[in-house]
Amino acid sequence: MKILPCLAVTQAVFASTSAYACSCRDVPRTIEQHVDQSDVIFLGRAVGVHRVVIWSEGFETYHSTRFLIREALKGIDSDAATDAPQYVYVRHPGGDPAACGVSFDNGVEYRIFANLYKDKIYTSLCSFSTNAADPDNAPWEDYRRAAGMADALAKEQP
Repeated sequence: MKILPCLAVTQAVFASTSAYACSCRDVPRTIEQHVDQSDVIFLGRAVGVHRVVIWSEGFETYHSTRFLIREALKGIDSDAATDAPQYVYVRHPGGDPAACGVSFDNGVEYRIFANLYKDKIYTSLCSFSTNAADPDNAPWEDYRRAAGMADALAKEQP
């Protein structure tokens, strides 16, 4: 089972009062690497942003955001995402980038790249989830191809 690339760093940050910088390992250089290193990939809108700590186990403390999935590429049943509304909760360190944290704004669509840990979905700064409207994003179609979603891409072509 994969652990987020910076999970150990994140734990160290929350376990100590000392200041640490987020350090991402195995940074994906290509779309294929990004897809390979992620257990879960989807396009979804944040619909339940929790700005307070809602989960704690030992020294691991996370925030949680609920997403309405528009399209799942990996790790979530894509048929369920297209037939009926499907929601997932994604755990993540709070918004402080120094702690590998991310924050999500309610109503905004994101590209989520995440990993599974103890059957829960986690993302962090090191997973490189982004606002879907970010002009620096590679085309979503490229991620579809890399994830083997050629059928979904073909359905959209006239």
